[in-house]
Amino acid sequence: MRSWGLLLFFGCVLFSLCGAQGRKGMELRSRLVEDIDLLIKLDSISSPDTYRELDSAWTACKKDGISDSSLFRWVYRTGQRSVMKGEHALVAGMFDVAADYFSGLPGKEKYSYLMSINTALGSIYEEMGMWTKAMNFYFDVLEIKQLYGCEDSYGSVLNNIGNVYFKQGYYDKAKAYYDSAIVFNTNRGEKRELINNYNNLAGLYYMQGDYKATLSALSQALAQIDREKDPDLYYLVWQNMAVVYNQEGKKLLALDLVREAIAYQNRTHRSLDLVSTYLLVAGIFGSNEPDSSLYYMEMALEKARDLQNHAAEIKALQALYVWNKDEGNFEEACALLERTVWLQDSLESMDSRMRIESIEATHEIEQENQNKDLALQRLEIEKLQNQKQEVILVALLFCLLIALLVVYYRYRLQKRMKKETEELAEQKQVLYEKEKEMMNQREQELRDSLELKNKELTSKVLHLVKNNEFIVDINRELQQLLLELNPKDSAKKEHIREMLVKLRDQGNEGTYAEFKYYFEQVHQSFYENLQKAYPSLTYKDIRLCSFLKLGLSSKEIASITFKEVRSVESARNRLRKKMDLDADVNLIEFFSRF
Repeated sequence: MRSWGLLLFFGCVLFSLCGAQGRKGMELRSRLVEDIDLLIKLDSISSPDTYRELDSAWTACKKDGISDSSLFRWVYRTGQRSVMKGEHALVAGMFDVAADYFSGLPGKEKYSYLMSINTALGSIYEEMGMWTKAMNFYFDVLEIKQLYGCEDSYGSVLNNIGNVYFKQGYYDKAKAYYDSAIVFNTNRGEKRELINNYNNLAGLYYMQGDYKATLSALSQALAQIDREKDPDLYYLVWQNMAVVYNQEGKKLLALDLVREAIAYQNRTHRSLDLVSTYLLVAGIFGSNEPDSSLYYMEMALEKARDLQNHAAEIKALQALYVWNKDEGNFEEACALLERTVWLQDSLESMDSRMRIESIEATHEIEQENQNKDLALQRLEIEKLQNQKQEVILVALLFCLLIALLVVYYRYRLQKRMKKETEELAEQKQVLYEKEKEMMNQREQELRDSLELKNKELTSKVLHLVKNNEFIVDINRELQQLLLELNPKDSAKKEHIREMLVKLRDQGNEGTYAEFKYYFEQVHQSFYENLQKAYPSLTYKDIRLCSFLKLGLSSKEIASITFKEVRSVESARNRLRKKMDLDADVNLIEFFSRF
């Protein structure tokens, strides 16, 4: 009897565990369906035409019943589309749920699903710069392949691991994984994967300066391409080869390849590709033929503006800015730089607006679901109340039974409403965490941008100090030469005096004007705040304040302003008196508050 009791006990436990596992699977499946609904709805913001087609197909699929294989295809498809639109955090969350769900399925097919999902997750975190986490997912795929013999996504993972090592500068490890991917994809006849493998291998060789090996790898990639089916890919490899030929000094051969690519792109109206190709041609001409280089950069800018593509226009403007700066056209270079900065700010504003619209759309979806749930609840309550009235009117004898049934139903209804409220609060918390993560990432990007501008300003100041020290040395040598000349050489003396005046002029206003331009890029409100607090400060006082804001020493300030260190110290004392500051006040710390 005792053994039968134990068997019955363990049977009940096993049954309860299976039931709990089944409920968990249903909950995960339900969350995946909700995530797909959300991502398809968000797709309507940027691609309304595609959204209608996707929504119609998804609605038909839910109506007919969603099998596990169909669910996987929809998860993977919508996830890949959303990643292309920058919704990495949402997709990563959905793929995590998908990994939990498919790992609980019976049969070996789940391993194929898990390999694809882990590969996709690794790619997402790789794009976000989280290489350690990406590598964890990639190595999970390798482990599944080793344990269960599945080969789905195996070639892609080998290539992606090589990419991570390549980005980290481990070229030997990267090449080993690229070679393994090539062997695997060659055996399976995966030509499109091989194109990617050889192209990545060519990039590795190029970074190492081995141009011969680079061209060999690009030729291998070219051999895998069907020119009729994939002409875009074909000419892209050609352009990569042109870059290598240009590095080897084979300028004419590089131009021949690129011009043929331009002819194809013009025939097929590949306007966006033409922008990149024109800039490539400009780079090939370079400083040896500045007029030809300028012509193709202007062609690229015109094409980008015709397309109204700000990202392409920024690339063209940056190339023109460098050209004008090298040619000494500083006014034109500054104008181009201002336009570039304005466009970059516009792109960032547009990205922010898209994120806000995405969040608003998510909120609208949640609000709509809440309204539907409340409407259903009201209908059910009304139905129960009507049933209760009918039963009371028909048979008073069953009043007690009806009352008990109503109490039971209300208890169940309250329990269900409480559960739905908790689930809704949970979903809101998840969305809040995702939104918070996105905002933190944005703040980090802004901090990185500010740090980069500070580094550029510091570098510019050091460069100005070095140039001015050089000018001071030349000035000193010319003065010495002036003293050593024969008094009869009046013409030479006059010429040297003129040179000294030019050097002095070159080192004063021009130097500070250039410094002021870069300074205001980083500390935009410094001059305004300073003049409001101390309106009596002169032009030279404000200039000295800006130098102290950067923490420059008296020696460095003297180098920039062509003055003696003692003169700078005197100027600092006068500045203290004007600003009514005690002698023990640190000026550098004081100006850091503005």
